[in-house]
Amino acid sequence: MTGDINEGQILMGPSDVCTLLGIKESTLRKYALILQDAGYKFHVNDKGQRGYFERDVIVLKRFMEIKQSSDMTLEQAAEAVMAWVQQSNMAVSVIEKKTESDRYNDDMQALF
Repeated sequence: MTGDINEGQILMGPSDVCTLLGIKESTLRKYALILQDAGYKFHVNDKGQRGYFERDVIVLKRFMEIKQSSDMTLEQAAEAVMAWVQQSNMAVSVIEKKTESDRYNDDMQALF
């Protein structure tokens, strides 16, 4: 496996994600490839098949919103989503991973 499976999170298949987003599987593949080219990391099994966590569905939904509401190309929309992901610290697979103790240290420092 090339991606980390996060405990407690459900890994969805493409058909589930398509149902949630109201898109065709070919469209999902296209969007996922564009986001991957922009640097987003999806879970991929040893057969090269993508699996989607809830955070991935949120990122895809955001991508769809941005591409619909502006005159951006799909690639520009993907870059905008990546900036949003990094700014919001939403997807740990895109951003430098922190150990659990580092995360708690950051939280403790924020309190002081």
